[in-house]
This record gives sequence, C-alpha cells and structure tokens, in this order.
Amino acid sequence: MAKDWVLKEANKLIDKYEFSTPYELIEELGINLQWFDLGTNIMGYNTENNRIPTIVLNTRMDDHAATSVAYHELGHYKCHKGINTNFFTRNSLKHMQMGYESEANLFMFKLLFKDKSNITDANKYKILDYYSLPHWMAVYFDKI
Repeated sequence: MAKDWVLKEANKLIDKYEFSTPYELIEELGINLQWFDLGTNIMGYNTENNRIPTIVLNTRMDDHAATSVAYHELGHYKCHKGINTNFFTRNSLKHMQMGYESEANLFMFKLLFKDKSNITDANKYKILDYYSLPHWMAVYFDKI
C-alpha cells in the first residue's frame, strides 16, 4: 500500500505552489540549491547546515535526470527532516520499495507526474528512460 502521508505532503505542495520545475519549488520553499561535480556515482543529496536546508545536485547529470533527483531530494527534505539519508547514487537505483528511499521515490513520482493520466503501459518505460530512471520504478506509477 502506498504511503498516504507521503502523497499528502506532495499534494500540499502541488496545491499551494505553481511550479513547472523542481528548481522553482526549491526556490519558493527557501531551500539553497547547489551544483557541484560529485563524480560519476553520486547524483545528489540534501543537507542542513546552521538550519539552512540545501539540496546538492551533480553537474554531470543531464537536465532530465537532474529534475528527477531534485524532486527525490526534495522528498527527503519534506518527509525526513532531521534524519540522515544516503546520497542518491547510481548504485542506489537498485530495486528498493521500503524505507526512506522508497518514500522519497514516491514523492518524486507524485511531483514529476502529478497524476498518471498520460502514463500508459505503452509509454511508461520511455518516460522512465527520459528521466534516467530504472525500469523497476514503473511500480511507482501505480502508487500515485
């Protein structure tokens, strides 16, 4: 069963703010966004220093991957405040459907796709490829 509270958090943002990119939403929420070369494995992470929330994204990602990672990290910020979470890495893209990473993935899917009206069995894997997401994540389409 989907984590209803995660979807509620995402829906609050969708209802309250007008945004078409995660960067607009991050700015609206007063979160510092930084871009660094994080190597080939780390895609992004979030942190808080002196009560200043920051999302850090890797400059080596294309725009579509950066969009999905930004929403994922925003999910950690909104749903896991005060909890240390792992870096979003290419290795962490393995099949995980429980815990904090699963919740951040669900949050990401809700903000990326809002509803699934344009998602079909015929195009869902192309959509995942577009955002550089692994095909096993197709299960999240059924949860939003």
